[in-house]
Amino acid sequence: MKCIIVKLLMIALLLLQCNPSDGDEGAKKLGFVALFLVSMQKFGRYGHVAVPVGNNILTIGGQNGFTVFNDIYQFDPLQNVIYPVSNLKYARSNFKAVQLLDGKVFIVGGNSSPLSASSNANSPLIQTEIFDPLTKTIISGPNLIQGRSDFSMDLLNDGRVLIAGGRSDSILKSAELFDPNNLTILPVGNLNFNRCLHTSTKLNNGKILMIGGLDNGQATVATTELFDPNTLTFTTSGNLSVSRALHAANLLANGNVLVTGGYKISTPPFATNTKVVELYDSGLGSFSSIGNISEFRVGHTAISTASNRILLCGGHQILSGSPILSSCELFDTGTMSILGSGQMRSKRSAHTSNLLSGSKILITSGFDRVDFSTGIPGANKTSELFDFNQFSSIPVFGDL
Repeated sequence: MKCIIVKLLMIALLLLQCNPSDGDEGAKKLGFVALFLVSMQKFGRYGHVAVPVGNNILTIGGQNGFTVFNDIYQFDPLQNVIYPVSNLKYARSNFKAVQLLDGKVFIVGGNSSPLSASSNANSPLIQTEIFDPLTKTIISGPNLIQGRSDFSMDLLNDGRVLIAGGRSDSILKSAELFDPNNLTILPVGNLNFNRCLHTSTKLNNGKILMIGGLDNGQATVATTELFDPNTLTFTTSGNLSVSRALHAANLLANGNVLVTGGYKISTPPFATNTKVVELYDSGLGSFSSIGNISEFRVGHTAISTASNRILLCGGHQILSGSPILSSCELFDTGTMSILGSGQMRSKRSAHTSNLLSGSKILITSGFDRVDFSTGIPGANKTSELFDFNQFSSIPVFGDL
C-alpha cells in the first residue's frame, strides 16, 4: 500500500510540473492531493462527533468495530476536502463535544474501548479535553465526577455546560455542570428519571428539554423533563405518546420541538420502529402526534434548515436484515408534511450531518452494514455534500 501511495504522489508531482501554474496554487493543489491519498488509508467510523467551528467542521473520534479512534479531522468547504489536523489524548466513542463561547471545543466522556454484551459501557472515561481550533492543540480539562457514555451535553446561555444521564455500569440519572471560567465540574443534582440515548434541546427560554431514552430495565421511556439553569433543578414535563430512543429532536422557530423516528422497547429485548412524529408545545408543556414520516428511521440525523424545514437522512430499521437507509426526506414544519425526498450516495446510520452555507449538508461516515455473525457494524469511510433544494449529492475528497 505504501508503494502505491508513493507512486501516486510521484504522478501528482509530474502532473503539476507538466501543468505550470502559480507556485502557491500548485503547492496547495499538491497538498490536497497528498491529504486525499494519505487519508485513503484511514477507516470510517460511527460513535463520532462533528462540531461546526467557523466555516469548517471538525470530525472527532468514533470507532469502527473493535477499534476506537483518537483522531480529529477538519472539513474545508472551500476546497471540499476533509483532512487530519490533530489527535485527542484519549480515543473516544459515544462521547460528546461542544464549542464553548471562547471558540474552543470541550470534549467529554465516552468509551475508549468498544461496548461488550456483558456491560453497559466498559468503564467510560472520566477525562475531559479542550481543543483549540486555532493552534490545533489539546489540553486536559477537569475530570467528570461520573464517567459516562451515550449522555446528553448542552451549552447554556451563560457559557456553562450541562452533562446529564448516560450509562456506566448502569443507566444514570446524575448530572454535572462544567464552568469554563474556572475549569471546574460540579454535581448539579439528579434527573427525575434514569436515561441514556435520549435527546436534549435548548429552548428559547434557555431551559433544556430532555426527551425519552432507555432506562435501567433497557426499556424505552416516554418521560421528559426540563432543566432550569437559573435554579439548577430538573422538573418533569409532558409525556411522549410513543416512548422512544435513538430518535431526533429539533427546535422550531416558534419555540416548539419536533420529535422524529427512533425505536420503542416495551418488553426487552424486543424492539419496534415508529414513524410517528410528535410536537412538543413549549407553552403548554405537552406533546401531540401530528403525523408520520415516510420511513422508519433509527440513528438518523435531522437538520433544521433556514427555511423552517427539517432534513431527515439515513438511519436503520428494526426489521429482518436490519436495513440501512440511503434515503432523505424533507419535512415542512409549516404544513407538518413531507415536501420531497432523495437519496444519499451511500446508505448510512449513526452518521453525522452539519448544515453548511446555502442548501448544503455535510454528511459524514456512519455504518453501512452489520456482520450478523458478530453483531458488529461496519463503517462507511466516505463523506458527501447533500443539497436539500436539488435532492442531489456530491462526494467529499478525502476519506475518514
